Amino acid sequence: MLKKLTLLAMLTFLVGCSTQLGYRFADTIIEWQLSSIVELRPELQRDVDQVITDLHQWHAREEMPRYHQELAKIRTAIANDEVDAAFLDTSYEAVWQAWQRILEQLEPHAQSLLPRLNDTERAQLRESLEQRQQQQIEEFQERQQEDQPQRRLQRAEKNVKTWLGSVNSEQRQLLRQWLAQRVDNQQQWLLYSMQWQAQFLLLVDYPQQQDFEQKLKLLMFSPQELRSDELQQSIEANRVLTTDLVLAIYASMDAKQKRHLLRKIDGYLDDIDGIVRYYQ
Repeated sequence: MLKKLTLLAMLTFLVGCSTQLGYRFADTIIEWQLSSIVELRPELQRDVDQVITDLHQWHAREEMPRYHQELAKIRTAIANDEVDAAFLDTSYEAVWQAWQRILEQLEPHAQSLLPRLNDTERAQLRESLEQRQQQQIEEFQERQQEDQPQRRLQRAEKNVKTWLGSVNSEQRQLLRQWLAQRVDNQQQWLLYSMQWQAQFLLLVDYPQQQDFEQKLKLLMFSPQELRSDELQQSIEANRVLTTDLVLAIYASMDAKQKRHLLRKIDGYLDDIDGIVRYYQ
């Protein structure tokens, strides 16, 4: 799958749901997903539901206007042919800052709610997360056996087509070069994910430890410290390659593709604007 083809996608994915209706029910959807992982006792469930509702309200009122502003900047840059590497770096930083703000809102609730899990709930949480991790391992193994270059190219082309409406021969060649050059770090990502989950479950099992708060903050705000040097180097190498790819595809767009991209962004801007007005 073509990851981070453009920072436009990253910004709009932060919306969480691509339609106004989906976003309005995001808190309920999260509650459903959580209940599939662990069945909480009623009093704890009520507190968790309230936290989810409060975070949803905060995100709609505080973050959505920011997303609209950042996406509007991107639209203006595209319309005026002002997209360059420095602009992409600035947009990426805006996405990172948005994620940090979400973590800052979530962290105090995680600190207070996780230690309240009882033995049954902790055991159920561990079992669910380990099952999901095993599923990730199996999916990775399947991809290793079946994921041929042509399939990866098809997925990359589909991603580009979503934003531009079509893929020309020059863009297809750019995608082939990108796929050939990028570092395959799926296995390193999987190992990193396993290490993070092991550290998290250790905290869940022993919330009474003196440095619980500090360790949880580390897992939430500095998880990259668990990454191997090999993974970190591959992430940086792929980031540079992907930035070059985005700029090359941007430069190769024809007028019709540019109009399609701008209309796509306009649709997201309209959705975000509707959400902002709904929660005012």
